[in-house]
Amino acid sequence: MLTVYPWQMNQWQHLQHAIKHDRLPHALLLTGAEGIGLNDFAFHVVADLLCESRGDKESPCGACKGCHLRQAGNHPDLFQLEPEEKGKQIKVEQVRDLIEFLTLKSHAGGYKIAVINPAEAMNRSAANTLLKTLEEPPPQSLLLLLSHRPALLPVTIRSRCQCLVFNGSKSTETIRWLAEQLGETVVDPVLLLSLTGGVPLQAKALIEDGGLECRKMVLADLQALQRKQADPVQVAEKWKKHGTADTLHWLNKLIIDMVRLKLTGEPSRLTNQDVTDHLQRLIKILDLKQLVDSHDLAQNNWYQVSGPFNLNSLGLLEEMATHWLNLGTENGE
Repeated sequence: MLTVYPWQMNQWQHLQHAIKHDRLPHALLLTGAEGIGLNDFAFHVVADLLCESRGDKESPCGACKGCHLRQAGNHPDLFQLEPEEKGKQIKVEQVRDLIEFLTLKSHAGGYKIAVINPAEAMNRSAANTLLKTLEEPPPQSLLLLLSHRPALLPVTIRSRCQCLVFNGSKSTETIRWLAEQLGETVVDPVLLLSLTGGVPLQAKALIEDGGLECRKMVLADLQALQRKQADPVQVAEKWKKHGTADTLHWLNKLIIDMVRLKLTGEPSRLTNQDVTDHLQRLIKILDLKQLVDSHDLAQNNWYQVSGPFNLNSLGLLEEMATHWLNLGTENGE
């Protein structure tokens, strides 16, 4: 049976109430951090609405024709729109195909549903083409727009959708869910949620994808660079092998905590509380300006590698490692 994540129950119950009272909006914008489960939630909404035997039940039956077609990935009343290539734009021709789909009569006599993911991938022409449909939607149609970066969507699009925001969660139910997913792993689920801002699927991925090992490596390399016991070029090459974006992500997280520690001296305010001793040793010979400058550099480099440009990622990592090597020495030399 399909189940909604515990941190999504409020949004799910809100939609169930809207469906029961025939008040479901024609367009929903689902937003939240990567790893909050937007795609999974949309999948549950689709499954729920396309089930032909749902009745008063709050979950799809899994046995009707509608459920079988959806499970096979070829339900005629479902249109999924995404970039033709990962990281590329959604083009106006694709949106026109979506609009044509919505204007056709439902095969099952129920909802026609279109899922756009990620919605911010629509180029300007595509977004403008979608506007008329958002303003005058066909009856029994539902548009589900998914976005981890809703600020990139035109205001005209956002204003015509009902927004469901999924925030991070550190609730008892979320902690219990994560602990069950981790099984016999000894890592504290509360720590994992702290490291990811309460984003459970990200927290789970830290164990499955080696994120904690990357953090451990970055921290050790910062210590070695500060002691002048590491070559920044070699360190940068190692960081690149582990992933430029992941490395810069952890550099950001660790340096932010160093700034907090320098400002307040209170470990309880840190995200990386389990490595407080290491962070205290690192900031011992550094002043606040050096730490803030380091964070600005790490954040700027992370934004660059996270964008659509083909940049010299190794050069950015070498810049970061060399910068850290020079900290704490007179005049940065």
